[in-house]
Amino acid sequence: MGFHSFDLHTAIFSLLSGDSTLDGLVGNNKIFDSTAPQDTAYPYVIIGTESITNVWTTTLDGNIYT
Repeated sequence: MGFHSFDLHTAIFSLLSGDSTLDGLVGNNKIFDSTAPQDTAYPYVIIGTESITNVWTTTLDGNIYT
């Protein structure tokens, strides 16, 4: 995870963790950072690390963020 990504990751996790609508859909305390505990029942949300793939061509610069 990049240097600036940590702050963004933390902000997204905090926002989703405090969202009552999402809690109603997936259940309380079912938002995880990177991996869910092994016996966690679905549904749940995982906020993992992002990856970037360069898709540059000779005429265009680009990245795919997943």
